[in-house]
Amino acid sequence: MTVAAVWKFYAKEIFKRWEFWTLAVLLMTFWQSTGAYVFADYSFPPEVRQRVGEEMWRKLVHSYTGGWYGVAALFTLAFVAVELVHVTCHSVISLRFLSKYSKASAPKFFAGLVLASLTAAIAATCLLVASTVVFYSHKFYNLEELILPQNPLGILAVTLAGGLFVYFLSMTLALLVVLLRRPRALTAVSFVPAVLAFMLGYTANYAGGTEMQIQPFSLIVKLGDYYYSGVPLDLTRPNVQVWMAWLRGEPIDAMEPLLVWLMVACWIVLFALLSLLLLRKQRGVNVEEFMA
Repeated sequence: MTVAAVWKFYAKEIFKRWEFWTLAVLLMTFWQSTGAYVFADYSFPPEVRQRVGEEMWRKLVHSYTGGWYGVAALFTLAFVAVELVHVTCHSVISLRFLSKYSKASAPKFFAGLVLASLTAAIAATCLLVASTVVFYSHKFYNLEELILPQNPLGILAVTLAGGLFVYFLSMTLALLVVLLRRPRALTAVSFVPAVLAFMLGYTANYAGGTEMQIQPFSLIVKLGDYYYSGVPLDLTRPNVQVWMAWLRGEPIDAMEPLLVWLMVACWIVLFALLSLLLLRKQRGVNVEEFMA
């Protein structure tokens, strides 16, 4: 069994699950529509457009769009992780039989699963970017001008890094279900990434100091916002405060993107090591005992 075969199989499995289309795609499309057509009216009353110049208006709407995209990108990855927990848990159990009675190997298996998870993350993010551009460009410019990401390659890089992070997070959670011998808890555990994304990623937009801003969910939001709108990376205060200071021209404790990327890499490596540790320990769990 080749890596390509494993990738195709699990990519199809992910795309067939309802969580991908209902949560990662439809719900996030609805989320972006509320940001454009509901909350934008409260953020930018008609008199604001008349008071500011064209350059400041562009800066306002681009930072607003980037802020909504950063949060939506995190939620999209979190909802992809929901289905990955299911797929990974079932796959770890089946891998024992495949490796014993076929030529399938664990490295090829997990390499294909990683590629499938990244494929799902990229597909969902592309749909998210498309809906973001259409909704916000229509709201602010009636589609006469498009509010595009300032750095598309940066958006792709964040998607890939975020995809790796949610993959190893999903594997860790799935292996915990196996080790605890609680298959009935799989559905509840699968939603842990979404809960953490809301509790840590969304909350970090409005509250918390450095200790809140350096956790992985907040870093993904900040990087997505940075590459979409160009808002500086400040890990000392919430995003809302950074946006306000940036728009007013106040001093910002901006951090080099490379340092933020190093933090993201450390979180990915941490969960990768944790998942590998759990992967070794789960071999002591009898399959029949887990399925009982």
